[in-house]
Amino acid sequence: MPKQIYFCDKLEANKFMDILANSRDYSFLNNYNHFKINDNYVLQFGVSSNDIIIYLHGGAYIKEIFPEHIKLCEKIAKETNKMVLAPLYPLAPKYTYQDAYNMVLKLYMKYIDHNIYFIGDSAGGGLALGLAEYLCNEKYEMPKELILISPWLDVSLDNDYSSIEKNDPILSDIGLREMGKRWSGNLDTKNYLVSPLYGNLSNLPNITIYSGTNDILYLDILKFKEIIKDNNTKLELIIEEGMTHIYPILTDSLEAKRTIADIIKRLK
Repeated sequence: MPKQIYFCDKLEANKFMDILANSRDYSFLNNYNHFKINDNYVLQFGVSSNDIIIYLHGGAYIKEIFPEHIKLCEKIAKETNKMVLAPLYPLAPKYTYQDAYNMVLKLYMKYIDHNIYFIGDSAGGGLALGLAEYLCNEKYEMPKELILISPWLDVSLDNDYSSIEKNDPILSDIGLREMGKRWSGNLDTKNYLVSPLYGNLSNLPNITIYSGTNDILYLDILKFKEIIKDNNTKLELIIEEGMTHIYPILTDSLEAKRTIADIIKRLK
């Protein structure tokens, strides 16, 4: 892995932490801390525990963590009595997957003697699965479980999304494809480190995926379901009809509440 590189840059990182501390958008925060892995911030929710949840936020690898992500992290920590860590990993277009892997792997190794769980949404879901495949390939201790919300499993977007794109109010395959290229840097966009759909799916931790049917990434999730059948990995796919991309985070629907309650139940 390459030398550690900062999240965005020092000025931007410090500016974001000031916003987190002072903005009305984050006034709901009651109890959180932060620390650094080298010069990368990690948000910490809940008290120290032998059970650690690493939450990898989405945002197409170009957007910083949302207030909605932080609300979810705080809720999970409070209701599971587990510590939740949300790394603010380096983002495209300034950085690539290499920088994010370097940062998150250092965080993972810091707590490798704990029970670690991965949760990721959208791009963060793809990153979580890619990291698990890397850890498996390199014979490291793997996380206990993966919970993925609308994961982005193939940044090459090698599929026909026309049947769903008209019903997806959030994502477009054209825009995502360009973001995927930026995130991949010089790497083939079908390399498992950026597109875990194409990786070794054998002997991974148990995986739970939540997806709505009005999400273009749903088609790649269905492809993943078919591929993983022939591998020694347990997958539970929970589908909500008519729901959109990362619906548990961006909506206040009954389906969203049901999904979040189910995630918390699995982690208790």
